[in-house]
Amino acid sequence: MTAKDAENTEKKEVFALFVLSVVKYVLQDDRKGRREHREKEVFALFVLSVVKYVLQDDRKGRREHREKRGLCALCALCGQISIFQSFKEGSMQNIMALCDEVRDIAYAIHVYHGHGHLEKVYENALAHRVRKAGHKVAQQHPIKVYDEDGTLIGDYFADLLIDDILIIELKTAKAIAPEHEAQILGYLKSSRMEHGMLINFGSYRFQIRKYIWNA
Repeated sequence: MTAKDAENTEKKEVFALFVLSVVKYVLQDDRKGRREHREKEVFALFVLSVVKYVLQDDRKGRREHREKRGLCALCALCGQISIFQSFKEGSMQNIMALCDEVRDIAYAIHVYHGHGHLEKVYENALAHRVRKAGHKVAQQHPIKVYDEDGTLIGDYFADLLIDDILIIELKTAKAIAPEHEAQILGYLKSSRMEHGMLINFGSYRFQIRKYIWNA
């Protein structure tokens, strides 16, 4: 194996460690089921991968140009971190765009149907129109509820789950009440989902609120 081949192999190994770090970041929950300080954990994995790269001997037992290669690898990984952060920002933009679309659709339903119908009527109307807009919609979708230590303790049924990321809770009340807000926040916390919307079709004034649970 030539020195150039060895260098390419080592770069691939570093990138593989980066990919594994990102996979771990995306999929792993901590013991309490929360995703806190993930950026620090991922960065620590990056640093460890670079340290391993710098200290590792090649097959011929030589340690030539490790400092320069390690520095280049660190720069490359920092670039990958920036890409990953951009991906997270893009995901947030996507969820906000989805919320805007749902809000517009819900308002159109409010204008067309008015208030006074049963909650199920609005649920069906919203599900129908959101599906027509090209989104995945599940009605009365069971969502698992976890205790603090990660133990599964049951489930509840979300009125709507859109694109597997947005919980919709519908009401037909005179106004949104504090207990309604507490309900959806409790749903988000217990199910470990981040994004939810509370929509009230029961008032003559259209009411909708967006919630984010970030433990």
